[in-house]
Amino acid sequence: MDLYPRLLAEILKRTRSEALNGLLFGAINIALLVFILKFDGVLLYVFITVTALMILQSVRRLWTMRNSSPKIQALHAPEKLVKIQSWPYVKKFPESHVPMFVRIDTPDGPIRLKVGKPDVKRFVDELAKLAPQLVIDVPNILVRPAA
Repeated sequence: MDLYPRLLAEILKRTRSEALNGLLFGAINIALLVFILKFDGVLLYVFITVTALMILQSVRRLWTMRNSSPKIQALHAPEKLVKIQSWPYVKKFPESHVPMFVRIDTPDGPIRLKVGKPDVKRFVDELAKLAPQLVIDVPNILVRPAA
């Protein structure tokens, strides 16, 4: 039980960092388009709209990843989890492929985490030990159907 909290904290940190990077690069992109490249007209509005959507997605992701979020609270109690699968989901990966992202279904909805290639096997194995009810579908790591 000692490995899971440390591993989860590391994975949450990595996922939050990814969302912050999206927010930062979106803001830099808008500034670059307006002030440095001096875009104007319709093209500027198109790029700003697309970038604004990316920024909104990053903000939504950061909001979901806060510690008080019901989805994050469910991750701290693995017995509440419903299913874990690789993301994007593909039924069969090449033998050497290890997924970098996992999607975990909690009672409050799904959450996508950036686990990272070195940690995905340890994370899935720890969840398998802590949550025997959990349906696991991560090809090339572990597949455990519903009981």
